[in-house]
Amino acid sequence: MISKHTTLILGAGASHPYGFPTGRDLYTRVCQSRLFPSPQQKIHEQIIEGKFRNFREQLAMSGQQSVDSFLEHRKELLETGKQAIACELIKLEDENRLFSADSNVDWYRHLFSAMNAPLKQIVENKLAIVTFNYDRSLEHFLVVSIENTHRIARNEAWEIVKKIPIIHVYGSLGRYSPDGKEGRPYDISQSLTAINQCVEELKIVHEQYEQEFIKAHEQLSRTEQVVILGFAFHELNVLRLGFDRIKEGTTIYATAFGMTKKECDKAKSFVGRRLEWGNRFHDSLTFLRESIDL
Repeated sequence: MISKHTTLILGAGASHPYGFPTGRDLYTRVCQSRLFPSPQQKIHEQIIEGKFRNFREQLAMSGQQSVDSFLEHRKELLETGKQAIACELIKLEDENRLFSADSNVDWYRHLFSAMNAPLKQIVENKLAIVTFNYDRSLEHFLVVSIENTHRIARNEAWEIVKKIPIIHVYGSLGRYSPDGKEGRPYDISQSLTAINQCVEELKIVHEQYEQEFIKAHEQLSRTEQVVILGFAFHELNVLRLGFDRIKEGTTIYATAFGMTKKECDKAKSFVGRRLEWGNRFHDSLTFLRESIDL
């Protein structure tokens, strides 16, 4: 079990081993995609495909690095942008892909192993998760893993996972519901209903989403160690997280995969606290194995 109160902070790089794109990759996907690729969605194409085509063309020629940075300047396109993001990410919520991730980078299994306990004691793990990602891959992985490890119903497993704080500070691809009765299941099926469920929940960086950040602040204020995985240290995101709320003496660990020394120094200046950086060649799994005591 995880006995030391640990808060994980997840950026796009943390979901990458499970098929989800980084900000730059998402930008490229949206620029190259169509909103509804399957023939059965023709009626919906007639409603919004023209609007989406214009959005995609302007995004591609914007010179921006991400969809978020483009929408910061084009707020009138916010709803269309969220529809585009939802369409690209929904089709990646593939359970088979989630459970067939490369074992060399699959850090979800490492985390679940660290959480190992009898069924009734799983909720006693001292773990909180603050994620900047829209996908629900981690909660689904935990639900399905508990379901099959302990031979219980999936909805029963979800009732256990719900007691582990998983805070999507910018919303998610719809409220997670294993059977779809109270939200969206983890499923690749595209429909106008599914997309609208996502759009209702999604926020981009430059929108205010204070309620979830308040929850994140509460977790950070009482944590004993902070572990940052796959995070790009966008200045506004760092500011909103409020690292000054973390108790003095609490160690803050962070992956530096693919980052330059200059980028690490800049991130440290944003945080305003000492960071224990991982090796710049270590992915999230290697970093956890080498540097973190769970």
